Amino acid sequence: MKKIAFAFLLTVSFMTTCAQEVYHAYESGIATFSEEFKRWVYDTPQPSDLTFILDRGVITVNDRKGSAYILGKEFQNENKPDRGDLGWDAVDEDGTKCAVKLIFYREIPIRIQIACIYGSSCYYFNTHRVNR
Repeated sequence: MKKIAFAFLLTVSFMTTCAQEVYHAYESGIATFSEEFKRWVYDTPQPSDLTFILDRGVITVNDRKGSAYILGKEFQNENKPDRGDLGWDAVDEDGTKCAVKLIFYREIPIRIQIACIYGSSCYYFNTHRVNR
């Protein structure tokens, strides 16, 4: 458990410095927020092969659209028994306001989910960190 907590803290410290972080998405999907159940409802994830690069407050994605997210104010930093969350207000490449979350699941190996949230819709990507 100490190793998982240490890995989470290490990742957080890297993200708050100028170090570049690279994540490989192997699955992606869409979730919608259910007002009735007050929770996110996820579709079945599909295979994916995308690279996310976090560098100095900007996340770029190697998708066809050339997606990019400029991170703003941090709004969430939760530490729960099964996961740790970091979240930011953001603006995408089209100038649309959104939120971006990195969710670190305490599994072996550690799974990191990147979530791009637009109102009640969420595009999520299951990733792992690429060692550089």
